[in-house]
Amino acid sequence: MGTRFDGRVAIVTGAASGIGEATARVLAEQGARVAAFDRNAAFPIDVTDEHAVREGVASVVREFGRLDILVNCAGIIAREDLAHTTSDVLSGLLDVNVGGYVNLLRESVPFLAEADGAAIVQVASVAAHVGYGYPAYTASKGAILALTRQLAVDLAPQGIRVNSVSPGAIATAINADTLQNNGIPLGRVGRPDEIASAIAFLCSAEASYITGSSLVVDGGLISTVGINAPRG
Repeated sequence: MGTRFDGRVAIVTGAASGIGEATARVLAEQGARVAAFDRNAAFPIDVTDEHAVREGVASVVREFGRLDILVNCAGIIAREDLAHTTSDVLSGLLDVNVGGYVNLLRESVPFLAEADGAAIVQVASVAAHVGYGYPAYTASKGAILALTRQLAVDLAPQGIRVNSVSPGAIATAINADTLQNNGIPLGRVGRPDEIASAIAFLCSAEASYITGSSLVVDGGLISTVGINAPRG
């Protein structure tokens, strides 16, 4: 058991599976008290429900007395090309992938501002950096990069650092049906714990001078030519 986050309290969304679950576990193993937010987690919260998010964040602070870390990870994907990207598809993705993040940010920041060395990490995607085949998903993740940069500036006076992580092809349930090597230079897909370790770094005091950045964790994928997600 580590002591990297001893005394720290973290909220992790999307914590019932995949990257969110791995992140909650890594932070806890390194000493943090972690509130796992998910429809199927210890705090059963739908991130699109503003009231539920408000009550959930408040209950964490009541129970643990503080809030130091927010990891926005909850997300969905729609594998649709432009011709099939209806307004319902787009609004559904933006509601979860952007609106859900904003809900957590709005309710968490007042408490994070009271902490010393507070950190926010938001999970984007390599889809935010390169053409990826799914316009609505790409747009939602690109928005996270812009939101991260904006909040890094806005929240710096309150001592809150804001960064994002952009995973590449990672072995999680959300993409198990389409996952493939796709010419990744390191020759394999990534593991959720590898993304979790990057997130933990950005949450830690070791990253105390890093804000407004996006850390790409993709095995070198976006450094290659002709990246292209499977379509379907």
